[in-house]
Amino acid sequence: MLKHLFLIIVLFGCYLVWDMRPVTHGEGVIAPDAPNLVQTNRHPGFHHEEFILKPKWKIEATNRVLSSRTYWLDDKRTLSPRDFVFGWGDLSDERILGQVSTSIRSRDYSLEVIRPPMTIGEIRNHLLFAHTIPANEEVRKTIRDIRPGHLVSFRGYLVDIDQDSNPYWLSTYSGSRSRLDGSQIVYIEHIEIQ
Repeated sequence: MLKHLFLIIVLFGCYLVWDMRPVTHGEGVIAPDAPNLVQTNRHPGFHHEEFILKPKWKIEATNRVLSSRTYWLDDKRTLSPRDFVFGWGDLSDERILGQVSTSIRSRDYSLEVIRPPMTIGEIRNHLLFAHTIPANEEVRKTIRDIRPGHLVSFRGYLVDIDQDSNPYWLSTYSGSRSRLDGSQIVYIEHIEIQ
């Protein structure tokens, strides 16, 4: 019995490793454009589960997934089950990505550069760190299937979240700040893997 249980665990672990293997595209930029952002002035917000989501910016993008993290035990996992680091421009080129690594841990990401092909500032200007909130079950299923290396197109909102009329979780992006590599909460209305 113990042997069978061990075999099941090993097979499940192998499946997870196989299922999350990175997608490769070869050298060349596959996502040339930065996300398109439009400020949403006077949006009243909307309810999502027991939260109120307050849109700050409408976002539309086609970016490469540099890294991802699924949360199983995190207290925000039902609201935001996965985090992603998206890249565009030179950070969608595997030649550059061979020198740059991003990893996600505890709702934050780290950046490691082996040989700087770009300055750290340039690298950060080509990143979006997103805590994703799926708008519906179809979006949730697509988000679950995304692997590092995938080219994905999505649209939705950068949001702040309130609970019981109090701030609960806030995006860091503002109009005076050109970088998206801080903590952004992205409510995704539509997403597809290219």
